[in-house]
Amino acid sequence: MIHPLWCIAGAMMTFSGAGLFFALCPHLIARHPFVTVYGMILFYTAYAVLNDGTRYEPHDWRRVLAKAAWKYLLWGFLLWTATQLYRSHPLYTRFFPDALPFVEDFVRAYLPLGFPYMVLSEKFRHSRANVLGDPVLRLLSLGRLLWAGRFRKAMVRAGGESYRSFLMGLLLRVHFMPIMLQQVAVANRALFTQMQDASQLLPPLAMIAFITSFAWCVDNNNASMGYFWESNFTRTRFRRVDPFPLHWIVTLSCYAPFIDLATVFLSSPMYAVSPDLLVEGPEFKLATDLAIMIFTVCYSLAGTTLSFSWSNLAYKQIQTRGFYSLVRHPGTFCKLSMFGIMIFRHRCSWEWWVIASWFAWMAVYCARTLCEERFLKTYPEYREYMNRVRWRVIPGIF
Repeated sequence: MIHPLWCIAGAMMTFSGAGLFFALCPHLIARHPFVTVYGMILFYTAYAVLNDGTRYEPHDWRRVLAKAAWKYLLWGFLLWTATQLYRSHPLYTRFFPDALPFVEDFVRAYLPLGFPYMVLSEKFRHSRANVLGDPVLRLLSLGRLLWAGRFRKAMVRAGGESYRSFLMGLLLRVHFMPIMLQQVAVANRALFTQMQDASQLLPPLAMIAFITSFAWCVDNNNASMGYFWESNFTRTRFRRVDPFPLHWIVTLSCYAPFIDLATVFLSSPMYAVSPDLLVEGPEFKLATDLAIMIFTVCYSLAGTTLSFSWSNLAYKQIQTRGFYSLVRHPGTFCKLSMFGIMIFRHRCSWEWWVIASWFAWMAVYCARTLCEERFLKTYPEYREYMNRVRWRVIPGIF
């Protein structure tokens, strides 16, 4: 896993470069808000390539070209399918409209660059591990069985753990990518537009609000990158997807569109937020805004140190340094603390139904933590990590 300081440096360099780019070309903010996602991918890819000490196997050029062609065509077809889904399905056209331009831009880059990339990957990253995890080979294997009419064997193979995990991984990407990309588009447009007039950022409250927004932008980019990118050069494929249905129900209930259904049963305490602060006066607002900013920044930093491994319901790699050397789920602690301050600094939030709904949603996030660990501790490296870092969220309590 990349050292946390390199992860943070990569995020800062990427956003600084994007800020300079949009300062020179402000008219591109509306149409190309995803510059930061590509920038972070390039940074982490460069880091992975420069620090990769693996000895890869030689691969014959004829096989390289044949397999690269198959991969190029198959991934092109999958990308085309994604564009049709995001263009026509009402869920994406209504709630996540920015997913489509992102995929369309990526397809434009993929058409000329995809095949050379596949050739380089097959020639210089050929190994048994990469072959066994290659999604193209899995799909081609199923396709050959279906083409031959061996439907029963195809169903048995698709039901096997490795194939089932691969197919669920595709489902995860299709579902979560638009959610995260939409958040990136909205947050980045607001952030970089706000940066155009630096004088507006000078008052303390304005600066605190800007830093908080910046931290959310970084987190959204981390999440988008985690679901979008996989490569032999970065070794960022899902090693396995969580197979437990209950874990999926608990996790998906915290994200659109399922959160709308969840709030029917568990009312959101955020509905109670109003301008009526618990303590009147600018000092209280400044103090609570500052606390919200600190927890948001720490939450973003915790997610940033995961680099490509940011994902729900899947396992890539484990981060054990930085915030993760203190507790196993620092992001959960920071997020719940931040939301708690946002809600209970308002007088209207101190009613029984708000407090009850707050504890109910805390229980959901604690359940997510338990579900995630139930899945991850099937790996010996995570069990070892659990022995080293005892507490999940709050030292001495949970």
